[in-house]
Amino acid sequence: MKFALTDGMTLSHAISIYSVYALAFVGENRQQE
Repeated sequence: MKFALTDGMTLSHAISIYSVYALAFVGENRQQE
């Protein structure tokens, strides 16, 4: 995947997607324990 780091909206969009995946990952880890 290629992100245009100079494009503020693309960067913020990528961060939003990363945040969703991060929250889902943490949520699954907490459910396993």
